[in-house]
Amino acid sequence: MAWPRAQADGLQPGWQDHALPLIRAFEGLTLEAYLDPVGIATIGYGTIRYADGKPVQLGDRISREQAERLLADAVAERYAPALLAAVPPARSFSAEQQAALISFTYNVGVGALQRSSLRRRLLAGEDPQQVITEELPRWSRGDGRELPGLVRRRAAEVDLFRRGRYG
Repeated sequence: MAWPRAQADGLQPGWQDHALPLIRAFEGLTLEAYLDPVGIATIGYGTIRYADGKPVQLGDRISREQAERLLADAVAERYAPALLAAVPPARSFSAEQQAALISFTYNVGVGALQRSSLRRRLLAGEDPQQVITEELPRWSRGDGRELPGLVRRRAAEVDLFRRGRYG
């Protein structure tokens, strides 16, 4: 699936081939709403709000096809453009590097990215390899405790950014 608008706005061709599988792998697929580790109603691949802005509610159910569409649309229309708006130097990153940061942004949220020291350091022109290696692992906590799934996800994102692959 191609995202011409996002590519025209600075994303490298093929970014979605890396971002979507990484997000799927760590979010997992659940077709009935549940509470995530910090108590937020979630469905599909980590969706907390539908396209119309309505929050997910416990008791909601969706199909696999709906989950795929929610993920693809949210990443292409919100998270990828938000990354490029918040971190303009990311326009020059490889598709794999952009995908790693899109996965991160999808997981922590646009506001957290905008307020992060990761963003400040990249905007200051620091070496992206060093910034990613040092900053992403700091985002492994939820509800005040370190979460093993977030530790693994951040390691995969760092690997994708630095080596072009994870796992």
